[in-house]
Amino acid sequence: MSSLVRHWTKAIKAKSWRSADNASLGPANHLINLLNQVLPAGFFKKQLTFGDKVPPGFQFLYNLQNNIVMGRDGYDDFQAPMVKNKELFRRRMWVQGKYDFGTAYTNGEETQKIGQELWCNETIPTVRSLNEGESVFVTIERDFGAVKEFRSLVYTNKQYELPLSSGGSEGKESEWLSSNGYNEVIGLNELHRMNVIKYSFLTYNVHKIHLDQAYAELEGLPDLIVQGPYLATILLQLCPPKGLVGFNYKNVQPCFVGEVPMVYIKREDKEIKLVMVDGSGSKRIIEGVASYDKSTTE
Repeated sequence: MSSLVRHWTKAIKAKSWRSADNASLGPANHLINLLNQVLPAGFFKKQLTFGDKVPPGFQFLYNLQNNIVMGRDGYDDFQAPMVKNKELFRRRMWVQGKYDFGTAYTNGEETQKIGQELWCNETIPTVRSLNEGESVFVTIERDFGAVKEFRSLVYTNKQYELPLSSGGSEGKESEWLSSNGYNEVIGLNELHRMNVIKYSFLTYNVHKIHLDQAYAELEGLPDLIVQGPYLATILLQLCPPKGLVGFNYKNVQPCFVGEVPMVYIKREDKEIKLVMVDGSGSKRIIEGVASYDKSTTE
C-alpha cells in the first residue's frame, strides 16, 4: 500500500484546479436560515443583500466539487488517493482546517462581497502517510485571493469505532473547561436531521454518512454525522467578524443528529477560543481558535 500511496502523492501534488463561481445571494441566505435554527436568539443573523461582505465560513458554499467521479462512500474522488481509477481507501473523514482571512474583515480593501465573481485555485501542498500507508492525511489549499481556506482529510480503510464510555465521565469536559478559563457558555438548539441534510444540499456534499441512515449504521455509526465544516461555521458565528484575520479548528469526536451541544468560550487579547461539547458535557466535539488584528477592533 505504501508504494501506491507514494505514486499517487507524487502525481497529485503536481496538479492544480481552478474554478469559477460567484458569491450567490440565495445559498448564503439559505445558510443563514439554517444557522438561525441552531443559534440562540442573541446570535440571530440578518438576511444578506448584494454588496454585503461574505460572512466568515460561508466560503464553504462556493467553488464546490463537481461530484462526477464518486467514491463508494458517496464523496467526490477527484482529490482522493487513487491508482488507475481505483480507490486506495474506503473511508474519509474531515479532521481539521483553517482560514486565512487576510484583510477581508479588517479595514483593508481586499474582501469578498455577495454577488461578486469568485475564482478559486486548489492545490494539495501536504500528504502525510500514517502507519506505513494504512491511512493518509491530505491537506487541500483553496485560494480565493482575498481569503485562503485549508482543509485536512484523513483517508483510511479502518471502520470508525465509538470510544468506550467510562463510568462517571458525564460533565468531565465541561468541568475541565470551566476550571481553565472558559467562563462563557452558549447553549445551541438541537441539530435536527433535516438541518444537516439541507447543509449537505447547500454544499453539494453527498457523503453518505450525512445523508443515508442505513449506510451510517453499516459503518458502525449510531446516526448521521453533522458535517465538520457546518460545525466550524457555527463556531464562527459566535465570533465578531470585525478584525478577524484567521480561524483554526479541529474536529475531535463526531457530532450526531439530534444532539444539543454547548459551546464554551475563552476570550483573550487577540484570540477567542471555542470548544463545542455535547449536552452532557462529556464529549468534546470541535475546537476552534479565532485570531484578531486588535488595531482594527478598537
